[in-house]
Formats: sequence, structure tokens, C-alpha cells
Amino acid sequence: MNKEGYCVEDILENISEDGLLSVMEFYHKYRTIFDYFDDWILIKTNEENTEITDIVMKKMSENHVETCEW
Repeated sequence: MNKEGYCVEDILENISEDGLLSVMEFYHKYRTIFDYFDDWILIKTNEENTEITDIVMKKMSENHVETCEW
């Protein structure tokens, strides 16, 4: 992302709505970055499953790898 001139902090600020990150804003404003990643993502939560603690994405590849494998 740095190579293409993107700043992570700026992206996070630009896709924030009411203090929450919006995947749709990310999709609309940063389509080239969005398209770099596989369509499927892994969402990690806390032990109570009440908060998202991490979102894991991987690079798009010709051969799809099921999310449960990564």
C-alpha cells in the first residue's frame, strides 16, 4: 500500500462512519485495494463473541483456498 501511495491511517479515517469502519466505504473509495484481497475474510472475536478483535484477509489467488484452511 505504501508503494502505491496509500497511508493506512488515512484509509481508516476515510472509511469511518459514526466511529465504526465501513466495508462498503472501503469498497467504494479504495476499490483497487479491495480487489487485491480474496472475497472471503476471517473475523476474529473476543471470547464472548461480543467484539471484533481482528479481520484477517489474504491476497487473491487463482486457486481459491477455503477460509477454514487459513
